[in-house]
Amino acid sequence: MTRELLPAPSRRSVMVGAGMVAASGPLAAIARSYPRAMGTPLFRRGVNIHHMTNWPEIRNGVYLWPPFTYPRYRMSDAEVGQIRAAGFDFVRLTVDQTLLMDTGDPAHVAGFHDVIVSVARRFLSAGLGIIVDLHPNRGDPRFRPDVIVADENGPLFQRYVEVAAGLAAATASLRSPRAAFELMNEPPLTTSPADVARWNRMLQRLHDAARAVAPALPLLLDGVVFAKPEGTLALDTAPYRGSNVIVDFHYYEPLLFTAQNTSPAQQDITALPWPARAGRLETSASRAEAMAGITAPQDQRQRAGLARSRLEHYFQKDFSEANVTRDFTALADWAGRSGVARSRMLMGEFGVARSQPGFAAAEDADRFRWLSTVRRAAEDQGFGWCLWCYKGHDLGLTQADGSFDQVTLSALDLGVRGGQGRPTRPLRITRPGL
Repeated sequence: MTRELLPAPSRRSVMVGAGMVAASGPLAAIARSYPRAMGTPLFRRGVNIHHMTNWPEIRNGVYLWPPFTYPRYRMSDAEVGQIRAAGFDFVRLTVDQTLLMDTGDPAHVAGFHDVIVSVARRFLSAGLGIIVDLHPNRGDPRFRPDVIVADENGPLFQRYVEVAAGLAAATASLRSPRAAFELMNEPPLTTSPADVARWNRMLQRLHDAARAVAPALPLLLDGVVFAKPEGTLALDTAPYRGSNVIVDFHYYEPLLFTAQNTSPAQQDITALPWPARAGRLETSASRAEAMAGITAPQDQRQRAGLARSRLEHYFQKDFSEANVTRDFTALADWAGRSGVARSRMLMGEFGVARSQPGFAAAEDADRFRWLSTVRRAAEDQGFGWCLWCYKGHDLGLTQADGSFDQVTLSALDLGVRGGQGRPTRPLRITRPGL
């Protein structure tokens, strides 16, 4: 029998790292919440918030302080309430790393922490759990995630460890059993033995630094390859036995479908069917050729050829529900072998680019089917999940008028609740013949 991460505590104490912390005083409420979390995910149904504390304002190469004060970062109380009313029970708040990496001014660091804690308290006050996700982005070339992890013994990674520990302490100051901290979003390393070994050492350093200042705080661990399932399977969980950790993985498989027409690797791919058997290669290839003719007529032949080769792979692999089931079964089996309770597995990101006015991507029927299939696969295994994301041009839950996309809500089996506390009737979206 494997020993699960965070053994269920006794009535008098809770295991934290290598020691024991008495379940009294300010940690008592946190300690008492753990037994309930062992069978049911602490974070069950969430949505990512990516616009409030990420991509800070820069003027003439200098970050503006205080950060995140412009209108585009704001979120009204009504919006926060709407998230809870729809049936979500937590949010994952992505936090930019560049400002903290850039500054050595203690007042700036304290001010940044105050902003994050203030935002987190708003969600907690609305009845939502909060994951503070340290989410490196590529906006500042000095602090790109691939640069941070390039040298585990270099000063840049050491600085990141310090930043993570400071933000973990700030998150712990919330004193809430429904607050957690993610050490690093989507580590950009491969599954090569050298990269896996390096990341496991780096992750342990991050964990130990955060645990030293936040002994009871749930900490989220991401695997290599941008937290994809294969990266999760390479995680070494042995160092975290007895520590309050959650394993975070992200699911966008296959990327040609979920990210269609959002990047060069998926350009000209639109209205791709899912599962693959619902469509035909020639139909999708003709559509891609037409799209290339509109967006880049001078390169139409070359781009159409690239799109066709990717589509051939998609249809040959016959991506379907079977692939999803296989991936989630592998994750559940790994959790069992690694001593990780399934309630401590979180699909921290998943989503599909949707067609909107002026932007062609997935059609509603295919998007609904993928989202509902992946969501059910996570729930069937006892994992929590978190949609990507609340606001965004391509994968956003919110529409141009601020309302929620009903196809997405229905696929998640959620809906805005009425006066009787009952969710609205979910949509039923089907494709003929499926």
